[in-house]
Amino acid sequence: MKLTFQGRRALLLGGSCDLGLALIPLLDAEGLEVFATAASTPGRARLAALLPPERIYTVHLGEAASVSALAENPPLVDY
Repeated sequence: MKLTFQGRRALLLGGSCDLGLALIPLLDAEGLEVFATAASTPGRARLAALLPPERIYTVHLGEAASVSALAENPPLVDY
Protein backbone atom coordinates (compact mmCIF):
# COMPACT_ATOMS: atom_id res chain seq x y z
CA MET A 1 0.00 0.00 0.00
CA LYS A 2 1.45 3.37 -0.93
CA LEU A 3 0.56 6.14 1.50
CA THR A 4 1.63 9.77 1.38
CA PHE A 5 2.76 11.43 4.60
CA GLN A 6 3.83 15.02 5.10
CA GLY A 7 5.95 14.33 8.20
CA ARG A 8 8.53 11.70 9.00
CA ARG A 9 7.83 10.59 12.60
CA ALA A 10 4.79 8.82 14.09
CA LEU A 11 3.73 7.88 17.62
CA LEU A 12 1.83 4.59 17.74
CA LEU A 13 -0.22 4.30 20.93
CA GLY A 14 -0.75 0.69 22.02
CA GLY A 15 2.14 -0.30 19.78
CA SER A 16 2.81 -3.61 21.52
CA CYS A 17 -0.58 -5.11 20.64
CA ASP A 18 -0.80 -7.39 17.60
CA LEU A 19 -2.18 -4.63 15.37
CA GLY A 20 0.50 -2.18 16.50
CA LEU A 21 3.24 -4.73 15.88
CA ALA A 22 1.86 -5.30 12.38
CA LEU A 23 1.72 -1.56 11.65
CA ILE A 24 5.31 -0.79 12.66
CA PRO A 25 7.01 -2.42 9.64
CA LEU A 26 4.36 -0.99 7.29
CA LEU A 27 4.92 2.55 8.57
CA ASP A 28 8.66 2.00 8.44
CA ALA A 29 8.36 0.86 4.81
CA GLU A 30 6.57 4.14 4.07
CA GLY A 31 9.59 6.04 5.40
CA LEU A 32 8.29 6.94 8.85
CA GLU A 33 10.36 6.78 12.02
CA VAL A 34 8.00 5.03 14.46
CA PHE A 35 7.78 5.63 18.20
CA ALA A 36 5.50 3.28 20.14
CA THR A 37 3.99 2.76 23.57
CA ALA A 38 3.61 -0.35 25.70
CA ALA A 39 1.99 -0.75 29.10
CA SER A 40 4.11 -3.61 30.40
CA THR A 41 7.55 -5.18 30.43
CA PRO A 42 6.41 -7.98 28.08
CA GLY A 43 4.98 -5.34 25.75
CA ARG A 44 8.26 -3.44 25.76
CA ALA A 45 10.06 -6.70 24.94
CA ARG A 46 7.77 -7.26 21.95
CA LEU A 47 8.51 -3.75 20.69
CA ALA A 48 12.25 -4.18 21.28
CA ALA A 49 12.31 -6.73 18.47
CA LEU A 50 11.29 -3.94 16.06
CA LEU A 51 12.41 -0.64 17.56
CA PRO A 52 15.43 0.78 19.36
CA PRO A 53 14.84 1.44 23.09
CA GLU A 54 14.85 5.23 22.70
CA ARG A 55 11.68 4.96 20.60
CA ILE A 56 9.73 2.84 23.13
CA TYR A 57 7.63 4.54 25.82
CA THR A 58 5.91 2.92 28.79
CA VAL A 59 2.39 4.31 28.95
CA HIS A 60 -0.70 2.84 30.60
CA LEU A 61 -3.44 4.28 28.39
CA GLY A 62 -6.12 3.55 31.00
CA GLU A 63 -4.32 5.62 33.66
CA ALA A 64 -4.67 9.40 33.43
CA ALA A 65 -1.38 10.04 35.25
CA SER A 66 0.53 7.86 32.80
CA VAL A 67 -1.01 9.56 29.77
CA SER A 68 -0.36 12.98 31.32
CA ALA A 69 3.30 12.08 31.84
CA LEU A 70 3.62 11.29 28.13
CA ALA A 71 1.82 14.52 27.23
CA GLU A 72 4.23 16.52 29.39
CA ASN A 73 7.32 14.96 27.75
CA PRO A 74 6.26 13.67 24.32
CA PRO A 75 8.59 12.52 21.58
CA LEU A 76 8.92 14.98 18.72
CA VAL A 77 6.50 13.45 16.19
CA ASP A 78 4.34 14.58 13.29
CA TYR A 79 1.57 11.99 13.79
